[in-house]
Amino acid sequence: MATIFLLEHVLRMIVECYVFCHLATLLNEVHSQIADKIMNLDWPEMLHYSEEFPKEYKSVRTSLLIVTIRAQHSLGISCGGIFEMSQDKFALLVRMTYSVLMFLWKFKAL
Repeated sequence: MATIFLLEHVLRMIVECYVFCHLATLLNEVHSQIADKIMNLDWPEMLHYSEEFPKEYKSVRTSLLIVTIRAQHSLGISCGGIFEMSQDKFALLVRMTYSVLMFLWKFKAL
């Protein structure tokens, strides 16, 4: 009975970790598309300088440049600062966990 509860707990933790890694991957993909969308707007040609609104022009231009620069880098969503969460890292974690489990199981069988 205790084995069933332990197995259920482990499976829930794996599913929870997968969901977080999947969502982090989706968020990183959307984040990386932001810079592309801004650059495809041709905002440098559409944004004209006006003597009437110089502060607003500079503010909008600066904001767009900052968002574009920031969007070119990964969000860096991490798991407690240990590793960056993504589906690739989840697959690596599952493979590593399986390898360690089989290593320990082999020693138990001896």
